[in-house]
Amino acid sequence: MNETLFQKTIDIARKTIDDAHLKPGDITDLIMVGGSSRIPRVRKRLQDFLKLPILDVNRQVDIQEAMAIGAAIQAGVLNGAVSTNQLPLSRDIQPFSVRIKTNTGKMYVLIKRNTKLPCEGSITLTYVQKNRNAISFDIYIGEERLAGDNLFLKTIKIEGIPPAPGDLQKITIQMKIDTNGVLNVNASTPGGPSSTLTIQDCSGRYTDEDLC
Repeated sequence: MNETLFQKTIDIARKTIDDAHLKPGDITDLIMVGGSSRIPRVRKRLQDFLKLPILDVNRQVDIQEAMAIGAAIQAGVLNGAVSTNQLPLSRDIQPFSVRIKTNTGKMYVLIKRNTKLPCEGSITLTYVQKNRNAISFDIYIGEERLAGDNLFLKTIKIEGIPPAPGDLQKITIQMKIDTNGVLNVNASTPGGPSSTLTIQDCSGRYTDEDLC
């Protein structure tokens, strides 16, 4: 009855390993957190997936102590008392891809997930401008192909766009995320108007329903 839930553990592990450009056989040590880590079936599934003769879990690490130290380090970073430059194994990343959707429905990724903060990305698009002096772009975070399956953040709109030769207008979208997770977006045309937008937290948040 719970096999589909157990499979989620494997799916998460596989995606994490792929993001790290590793293979299951490269993993030698494992730290498991939470009550479900004590379920024998979960441990056996992970052991088989990682091709480990013995699932050596939390043998060298006190998991409660590790979590407390991690929380203390992060608190120090947020308060300016600790710099991540002093912590070679600690770094903040953008956990979800940041993308835009055009009026045609096409999606473009400007900042990929797991990019180290601070980070930035940009794209220049060409539009047919006939009878149009304004255009807007929806900003999403997530990894899904369809816009509606991602988390919508805000819309940035650029207005007063002057006529362009051949009715072909170029618009550049630039994104920057600072170490605090603040996203700054700029949309501009060559020598024309521009628009800016600030989003205080673009890391993504789970709803109560997602967590249940």
